[in-house]
Amino acid sequence: KPYVHRIVTHLKKNRVSDASERMHQAAIAALAAVEDVRGIRLYMEKMKEVYGQEPTIRMINSIVGVKCKTRSFSQVRKFVADMKQQYGVSPDVYTYNMLLDRAKSFPELHLALGDMSLNRVSMDRVSFNTLIKVLCQCNMQKKALFYYSQMKDSLGKDFIPDFVTVLTLIRSCKDSPDIVYKLYNDVMNYKIPMKDDLPALLVNHCPEYRETLVSAILTKRERFLHAQPRLAFKTLIDVCRDSLPKKQVEALEVALRSLSIPFDWQHVQY
Repeated sequence: KPYVHRIVTHLKKNRVSDASERMHQAAIAALAAVEDVRGIRLYMEKMKEVYGQEPTIRMINSIVGVKCKTRSFSQVRKFVADMKQQYGVSPDVYTYNMLLDRAKSFPELHLALGDMSLNRVSMDRVSFNTLIKVLCQCNMQKKALFYYSQMKDSLGKDFIPDFVTVLTLIRSCKDSPDIVYKLYNDVMNYKIPMKDDLPALLVNHCPEYRETLVSAILTKRERFLHAQPRLAFKTLIDVCRDSLPKKQVEALEVALRSLSIPFDWQHVQY
């Protein structure tokens, strides 16, 4: 098609600066966005002819990313299964992470995990986070917590829970204070930054542990230096203003001032 020819001509004229893998990846993604299968095939032929560039997994993953937005899970899964035959490229963990994110039910997750195992692709932290997120969206918190425990039991830094992991679970398990409190302990054990609304969520969903949590958060307030302290402390004060002893509220004020955070105290009422 004309725009494919223009892209190839442009790359040929700017061989050194623009004929990079990233440029090819962007062009292929653009063709995938308009579902031009023939154009993708033609572009890859010209790419190989002009530059001797074979398709790479990043290029094909750009197509997978577009398909995940426009096609069903089964259609994306079929495309991933045919990648090796059509493009000579095997799917990697990033491919399967996108497929996991496209899943809308546990059976679909099970199929995606089975494909990963069949192709000997190991899960990473993003895989676990995506799996846990989809399970929570399907109201399958018990299975999400099962995979969370597997994540913690796995060896290697790639499997350590992070901010995304615990925030997803806290929001999903908000009606189970004991589970949320255990997640708080993991926040401390894994040194997860308590940014955004994480402190407020912890305190809000654990009313029986509220004073204990606030005391611990104040003790560990240096965590906020690496996150968004103003937002974190503001949401925390909003949650606790009517339910904490006055001394703890004053301690929150002191903590805020000690971090040199500008704050409009006129909007905080006790």
